[in-house]
Amino acid sequence: MIQHLFHRNGKRIPYDTFRKTWKKATTEAGYPGKLTHDFRRTAATRMDSTPGISMSVAMTLLGHNTDIMFRRYIQKHDERLIEAAERLATRPNEKAGSGR
Repeated sequence: MIQHLFHRNGKRIPYDTFRKTWKKATTEAGYPGKLTHDFRRTAATRMDSTPGISMSVAMTLLGHNTDIMFRRYIQKHDERLIEAAERLATRPNEKAGSGR
């Protein structure tokens, strides 16, 4: 069994080496500044919305020990939140507290 996701012949890659290599790879791929957790979050979101992939399988693949942690990684795009943000953006000068 391999203990580390990123390794060289089963041995851990030093953090500084990994960080520099990751930065170069993400820049060359057109995703400068992306973190490993950004991709983990994307994977969680996709697995959650893919029929046939159970939560327990997704959790195992991503290394989450609890369903609460897995759910924290899932990005929800709730249309109501988007609509509310758009409404707020179109009324920036309205004073706080002056509700309906």
